[in-house]
Amino acid sequence: MYFLTAIYRAAETGFEPTIKDERCFGYFLDKQKALTATDENWADMHECLYNWLVIEKIPEGLHAMPKEEIWFEWDSGLNSWIHIKKPIWSKNIINWGIG
Repeated sequence: MYFLTAIYRAAETGFEPTIKDERCFGYFLDKQKALTATDENWADMHECLYNWLVIEKIPEGLHAMPKEEIWFEWDSGLNSWIHIKKPIWSKNIINWGIG
C-alpha cells in the first residue's frame, strides 16, 4: 500500500529534525493513484500548513519496512507539490504513515 503523509517541519535547527506536525491522509493500493492524488493535491494535503509530503510503499505485516519512498516539497509559487530527493533531515525516519 502507498501511504500519503504530510509533514510540517519548522526552520532548520542543525541536524535535529524539528517536526511540528504530521498527518497521514490515507493510502492507495495503486502507486499511480497515489501520485495523481499528490499531483492534484486531493483533499488539500497542504492545508496551509504542511511543507513536506512523503508517499511510502509499506507492505502488509508487523514492523513492515517501507520498500519505497517518494518525497515532495510544497511550492507556494506554483501552489503544488514538487518532487524532490529525500531530505537529509529525514534520513533516519521511516514509517511516517503508520508511525
